[in-house]
Amino acid sequence: MSMSLRHNFMWTLAGNLTYSGCQWGMLVAIAKLGTVEGVGYFGLAFAITAPIIIFANMQLCVVAGTDTKRDYLFSDYLGLRIITTIIALPAMIGFGVISGSDRESVLIIIVIGVAKAIESMSDIVYGPCYQQERLERVAISMILKGLISLATLCTVMYVTRSILYASISLAISWAIIVVLYDIKSPAVIARMARESHIAMVEDLNMHPHFNWPKLRKLLTLALPLGFVTMLGSLTLNGPRYFIEWCFGKHDLGIFVALAYLMAAGNTIFTALGQSTMPRMSKYYAAKDFRAFKKLLVKQVAFAAMLTVCGVLLVSMAGQWLLSVIYKPEYATHQTEFIWLTLGTGIGFIGGYLGQGVTAARAYRHLTISSVTITASAILISWMLIPKFGILGAAWTTGLVGVVSCIMPIIILITLLRKEACS
Repeated sequence: MSMSLRHNFMWTLAGNLTYSGCQWGMLVAIAKLGTVEGVGYFGLAFAITAPIIIFANMQLCVVAGTDTKRDYLFSDYLGLRIITTIIALPAMIGFGVISGSDRESVLIIIVIGVAKAIESMSDIVYGPCYQQERLERVAISMILKGLISLATLCTVMYVTRSILYASISLAISWAIIVVLYDIKSPAVIARMARESHIAMVEDLNMHPHFNWPKLRKLLTLALPLGFVTMLGSLTLNGPRYFIEWCFGKHDLGIFVALAYLMAAGNTIFTALGQSTMPRMSKYYAAKDFRAFKKLLVKQVAFAAMLTVCGVLLVSMAGQWLLSVIYKPEYATHQTEFIWLTLGTGIGFIGGYLGQGVTAARAYRHLTISSVTITASAILISWMLIPKFGILGAAWTTGLVGVVSCIMPIIILITLLRKEACS
């Protein structure tokens, strides 16, 4: 039933390219039809809600996708996701009320929080797709979600010029995809398994189980990963908090626009990581460490090559790109754009190394690493951004990327040495 690595990579790449391209298109629409401050409002809403919902999600999709021994049923993962999302939604609304500087900002944050809660339902049904290595279902979902949300947001933005109404259209678009497509994925995967004569532990459906002792065990397993990914989100968004705090939404809008241009590289990075994660986890579980390391090295080399290409492109055509894609006022930040490209590329490498640790299911080891990386991000942001502004934020991205490479390397060496001695 499972497809080839190449097949999964191509589908995942198509899905992520379309989805990220559409997200970037939404930002371009906001920048073109609105103001720099409007981009700042939009970016701040995502920066505030992301750590909360990411923590609540606890990467259950990844945990399910790497659950090669079938320790838990899909209904267990679904039940826990529903509980954590119900808890996360009022938390996002509460932070929106506290963090918003004005009524419009508060409402935008609340609406984006609702949209993120809806999206978490899409995420959990991807688990069986990853587990059975049928990633075309995930890709099609992302393609539909991206195209529909881009079309609706652009239309609403053109008619109303309102970031709030545009955000509402985004939440509605994601809800449509969940109802009309995503909730059918588990049943489709189960049918494919039966047609391929693969024995399934359960009949996959959207009926959650609330077996509290089992959910507590699953929560204990996934909680460190949720904490780790939340710290990763705080690390990513930390510079945005400092920019908004020190310089306001105008400078935040500039930085968010520059950062979103990294979406193409991040899309390819995510696609390769998602398509190789199940294979890497199987290699590690089977103690085929040679294949595990070979695949990891290939990913790191790919990220390094992508970084070099990105820096060269931005150095030669960055100013022109910023002027054409956004507005001329963005093009004055060419230097920041180059440094941000380099720093993001280093972060890609660190991300692949971190995925190696995740594939080994060493979730608790990731906690120390993530705490160190996040603490470094806060410290470096505090030292550089108030003094150097957007340029300091770009430097922060690179320095934090270096730390994110060092920590997983230490963990992987420790794990592999321990396995070799056992």
